[in-house]
Parts: sequence; C-alpha cells; structure tokens
Amino acid sequence: MHIAVVGLNHRTTPVAVRERLAVAAGALSDVLWRFRRRPGVNECVLVSTCNRTEAYAAVEDSASRHMAEELARLGDIPPQELRNHLYSHLDETAVRHLLRVASGVDSMILGEPQVLGQVRAAYESALASGTTGAVLNRLFHTALETGKRVQTETEINRGAFSVGSAAVELARSIFGSLKGRRVLLLGAGKMSEIVARRLREEGAAGVIIANRTHERACTIAQQIGGRAVRYEDFETEMTVADIVIASTGAPHFIVRREQFERIMAARRMRPMFLIDIAVPRDIDPSIAEIDCAFLYDIDDLNGIVSRTAEGRQQAVEHAERIIEEHVREFMDWQRSLAAAPVIRGLQGRLRRIAEEELERYSRRLSSLDERQQALVRELAHSLVNKITHHPITHIKDYARSRGEEQLRTVVEVFGLDHEEDFPEADWRGDGI
Repeated sequence: MHIAVVGLNHRTTPVAVRERLAVAAGALSDVLWRFRRRPGVNECVLVSTCNRTEAYAAVEDSASRHMAEELARLGDIPPQELRNHLYSHLDETAVRHLLRVASGVDSMILGEPQVLGQVRAAYESALASGTTGAVLNRLFHTALETGKRVQTETEINRGAFSVGSAAVELARSIFGSLKGRRVLLLGAGKMSEIVARRLREEGAAGVIIANRTHERACTIAQQIGGRAVRYEDFETEMTVADIVIASTGAPHFIVRREQFERIMAARRMRPMFLIDIAVPRDIDPSIAEIDCAFLYDIDDLNGIVSRTAEGRQQAVEHAERIIEEHVREFMDWQRSLAAAPVIRGLQGRLRRIAEEELERYSRRLSSLDERQQALVRELAHSLVNKITHHPITHIKDYARSRGEEQLRTVVEVFGLDHEEDFPEADWRGDGI
C-alpha cells in the first residue's frame, strides 16, 4: 500500500484553470466516491480551496495515473492539457507535502491560519462520506497535530495575512488610504468577514455587504458598523462604490460584462477598482478590457504575499523541523504495518504447534488434576511468547528499515507461506 497525492496549486496553475477544478461542498461526497471507485484507490480525501485542489489516497502501484485522469474529468479538461499543471508525490514525499500544507508552509500566504481549518474540513468530509480508512485517518490526524504545533510553537503566522487581508492591502496600495472610500463586499462568508473587519480598521467610510442570505450580511454589518443590502440590489450599489471585493461561493460569474457596462455608464465612467478573490471567479475577467475598470484576481496578490514572508525564515526553519519529526514518526508507523501480518502469522503458527502438542500428549496428562493441566497449558503458551519475543523485535525493525529480504527470510524459515498463517492481511501487499 502506498500514499499518493496528485494535485495542482497556485504555483503550478493560474486561477483560470484552478477554478474549473473547484468542488462545491454539496458535490464533495459524489466526487470523493468517483475517486474512490478508481482502480487501485482504497482510500481518498480531497482538499479543494481557492489555491489548490489535491487528491490524497491510499493506493496500489498504478493508481496515481487514475487519480490524474479523475482530476481532469472533474474540470472537464483533456488529461494531456492538465498534465503540465499537475504534481504527483508518493509515500514519504506525499506525507511531507500534506504536513507542509496543513502547517501553512506551502500556502500562497505563509503561515495562513485558515489552511489548517480547510484541511480539517476536507478530512471530516471524507470521513463522513466513508472514503477514508486506517491509513488516511492516521495521516490526517498527524497533519492536524503537526499544523497545530507549528501554529503554537513557531512565529510563522506572526503578521501573516489571509487572502482577504491581502486583498485589503492591495486596495490600500491602490488608493494610499482607504479613509472616506466606499467599499462593496459581494459575499458574506468567513473571508468576507475578515475583509470587512480589516476595511473598518483602515478607516473605510462605508462598507456595504450584499449576500444571497441577507441575515448573514446583516450579522456582519452589525458587527463592524457597516450596512447590509439585498443581494439583488448590489448592481445599484456598484454605481457609487469606489472598490468592489467579491468572495462568494457561486459556481459562475455574478458580475457579467454587459451588466458592468451598464454600471459604468451610470457612473459616467468614473474609475472602479474590483478585487475578485473567489475561486471560481465572481467577476467576468473580460471586464478588465473596459476603460476605467481596474480588475485584480487572487493571482494578483502574489506581490503582497511575498512581502509578508520576508523576515520569517527562522520561523519557517523551525516549522520544517517539526514537520520532519512528524514525517519520521508517521513513516515508522506505516512501515510497521508490514510487520503486523508476519507477527500474527508467527504467533499463530507457534501457538497452533503448541496446541497440537498439548493435544498429542493429552492422554499422558490425563492423570493430572484440572489445576495442574492448566499450569502445563500456561507453560506452553509462556514458552511460545518467550520464543517469539526476540524474532518479533527484529521483524518490527526490518519493517521500519524496509528490510524486504529479511521479512521474506522470516516467512521462509518459519514456514509462514500458508494463507491460514496470515489472518486479516497479506504482508506481501503492504508495499514493502
């Protein structure tokens, strides 16, 4: 059994491709089972955020190719076209990759605390869908523990921005100051809440929030002293806004070109700055071609993001040491899985021999009373445990050090190559 990850992220893929592979929460269970049913995929978790879509799986040897094909199908993209954007990691490299993601080391925004919650949500969704098992359960518990340690024991997220915070920083860099500016937020999710709070801190005069669930918009508006409007009224609000920041969960554009042209005509072509941090995008990218429209998407935040990472190299090195510690612990555990069926086989074989010998000598022992016979039986099993103690210690060491030949020797020496000596698992199928 191997651990594999196949995916793409903000480093390998532009937002125009990433948005095609974004998975809505309501569709996640069906998508997980599409991956799970692929040949050789035994367990699966899908991490889908604005900056990455990654499939993690416990797999047989050839399954990574099937996972890549399923990602292409997910985005309705020809596999050959998607291949240049994909990365694929196996076993220790895959484990390290997940732990770096959960710790915020592999994020677009170094140390972004929201990523750990996204990894947890992805795992919980897979757990609820029934697509995980012993291997990925252990792996994701390790990832969550690692991410928590990195957040609490290092300063990697000191001064770290979220994507929403970076969007506000971009707006501030455009205007120099946000004091007196009218800002319209499209969407009222967690990201919009972060944006709204930062806007008020920067002194924006009016923060208007439009959301399909009006009650949610009202809640955020009340908390920050902003104003909520009905979702269907956002076009009217755009005619007077200086800045529009979009972050909804819509699967399609909510601001289309023809609609925006009407808005700009009503504004008499007064400039508007639009920042689209949604994936899939909320704002038609062709709007950038219109005079006096200045449109930025999530990939345009990279310059701001790189500045937030400056001066935190020591924290990154500390985080990487924590990550490597957990990678080693997990790999030791995974390799030890190869030992379990061999140990069960050895113990089962010797206990069976002991039982057979006790049965063979049962007539000679018949003169003993019940207590004495129990002592003889206890002695026989005690001898089995003592005989197997030293071999079991070495079997575990062989498994941890990838000693395939040594394990095969144990199987041959003790004659463990019969199916009944391997209850529940076959050591030859555990990836050693």
